[in-house]
Amino acid sequence: MIKKRKTELDLLRILACIAVIVIHIPIALNTDACPKTSMVYQVYNVYNSLSRWCIPVFTMISGCFLLNNNKEITIKSIYFKNIFRIIRAFIFWSIIYALYNLRNDFEIKIFILKIMNGEWHMWYLFMITGLYIITPILREIIIKMDKKTLEYWLILMFIFSVVIPFIRLIPNIESITEYIMSKGNIPFLCGYTVYYILGYYLSTYDISDKLKKIIYIFGIIGAIFTIVGNAILPILFVNNEIGFNGYHCLNVFFMSIAIFIFFKNNVSKWKCIEKYSERIYKISSRTFGIYLIHVLIIEIIGNYNFIKVNGINEIIILPLLSIAVFIIGYIIIEVLSKIKYINKFIL
Repeated sequence: MIKKRKTELDLLRILACIAVIVIHIPIALNTDACPKTSMVYQVYNVYNSLSRWCIPVFTMISGCFLLNNNKEITIKSIYFKNIFRIIRAFIFWSIIYALYNLRNDFEIKIFILKIMNGEWHMWYLFMITGLYIITPILREIIIKMDKKTLEYWLILMFIFSVVIPFIRLIPNIESITEYIMSKGNIPFLCGYTVYYILGYYLSTYDISDKLKKIIYIFGIIGAIFTIVGNAILPILFVNNEIGFNGYHCLNVFFMSIAIFIFFKNNVSKWKCIEKYSERIYKISSRTFGIYLIHVLIIEIIGNYNFIKVNGINEIIILPLLSIAVFIIGYIIIEVLSKIKYINKFIL
């Protein structure tokens, strides 16, 4: 058994990885091209809306481990262990994707540009690298903070990173919020830092049962709001790109923290996960590689029309295909991890 390991977070990381795949599956199924009133689109909307917590939760898990004062982390270890690992993986997989995308029409200039930019889902690597860079600073700040000061900081980040961006979605209000943000210009309170520090806070401090219930209620409301909002808005505003899928949307925020708290306080008590902790940990340790390769698997499925979808069948196909992509990705990464030198680029 893996000792002193948060098995519930390993399991949560696995589920978050599958949720990412659920969101990206439409690339293969081409549901984005479907009419917004169609059954295919609405089914996808439900799955997509219920999976939006994935990236915030990924970020919270990272914050839980890297901001923990009990774990010794230095500037040197951050760069040579964490950041260098991401750079290696980015270069390796960018080359793979560039070669695949240019397989029929190779141009060296485009090839180099694609390597520099990476595949579209690799934006996450840039974001998490930014958080890694400021991790030593955040750790020093957090160590000297008491609980109330940390909560004050989180409230400010919640306002500037979640509430104000959400208000921007309201017609005729956007200009006012843009003015506030431009004049305030407080980047220290914006971005994914709020999730990063929340992961540390929620894993370090206990919150009252009353507050848990409130968060769960808001999490459920957030999930319903995401589904309904994304189902109705595209129909009402055909030429408007308003949506509630953003990772900093208020509804997604509450969904994310509700799921994180549930795993920390409830799933952690399940005896069955300790029984399979070693297996869960092994799969969890491969999620980084699975995240990087899953888009390639999806694109191959889409380009070669391996899957045909007809209306109601998508209710079954979407989750099954997502799990299939995850399993295929796991098998490939597991095989590559056995190859000397290659394994350094994928784990």
